[in-house]
Amino acid sequence: MRGLDFGCGSGRQSVLMAEFGIEAYGVDISQKAIEISKQMAAYFDKKVNFSVYDGKKLEFPDEFFDFTACLGGVLNCIPKSELENIAKELQRITKTYICVFYVQEKIDKNGNIPNVGIEHFDCDIEKLFDKFKLIDKSLFHMRDNGLTTTSELLIFKNFLEK
Repeated sequence: MRGLDFGCGSGRQSVLMAEFGIEAYGVDISQKAIEISKQMAAYFDKKVNFSVYDGKKLEFPDEFFDFTACLGGVLNCIPKSELENIAKELQRITKTYICVFYVQEKIDKNGNIPNVGIEHFDCDIEKLFDKFKLIDKSLFHMRDNGLTTTSELLIFKNFLEK
């Protein structure tokens, strides 16, 4: 099985994939993040293929990955004008599953908008990823402090164990 950690940051999901015996790949737009990811993989003695993403095209063949993980609110950090292209690219390179963490609702009981993904509230994530069936969009609920009620890493780990 081959998996992609899109927007891998420090590489924690990528290393978890490798821990489960998955051929793991991690991409991030930040060269510094890739350097940190490589250090993390080396620390845990895991083989992970890391690369810097140029923000435009993912250099992988069609349906190269069995699944893609896009966690930690990565999509909320991408300008809305670029989301459609990125969604198309992720769908192009992924065969079966895309696990996405995406903030789409206002969370503050006073009506204040959180500091993440502000321009994305009117975005229909289901239409962006129309090749894939939405399994559950209620796994995560935002707290007033901006943290999620469920760890995306725990959800991802449970997904991998199935």
